[in-house]
Amino acid sequence: TSNPRVFRRQVEKRGMNTEIVLIADMSGSMVEKDKDIITSRALYAIMASLRKIPGLTSSVVGFSGNKMFDILRATGHTLCGEALSYAMHNFSGSPDSRKIIFMLTDSEADNENYFKDIIKHTKAVGVEFLGIGIMDDAILQYLPREDCCVIKDLNRLAPEMFRMLRNKLLGAA
Repeated sequence: TSNPRVFRRQVEKRGMNTEIVLIADMSGSMVEKDKDIITSRALYAIMASLRKIPGLTSSVVGFSGNKMFDILRATGHTLCGEALSYAMHNFSGSPDSRKIIFMLTDSEADNENYFKDIIKHTKAVGVEFLGIGIMDDAILQYLPREDCCVIKDLNRLAPEMFRMLRNKLLGAA
């Protein structure tokens, strides 16, 4: 035959099918030492990088009290559970995609029991977690040590976020 298509083969190309929601605490305590500004810059850097990865979708939820808001204005409470519940709505309904939530916070959740319950529920449906405690180790109460870290130096925030995401994304490859 003189048909060049004889030499073609059909190959299934598998790409990354992952969704990441970053949740940033922007409560009143985040204003201290410019934690809110540095966190916003780190989130911007992370999002700029994640958006370049084919097959990966990402979004950011900032929370203060019971409101989602412009991430640079910070006042209110640390309602981590409510923010996590809200963030779950950012995922697509696709059962095939890997789902990761990455939370940044500088204090304990105001409603700890609700936060622990919602973490348990979302893990049960297959959502993976990462967390960073910003100059506070309260995150260790909610997530296993291998899924989170505590930074004492704000300049370590963006590098730690990149390290943790790289390990999570490449570790599952």
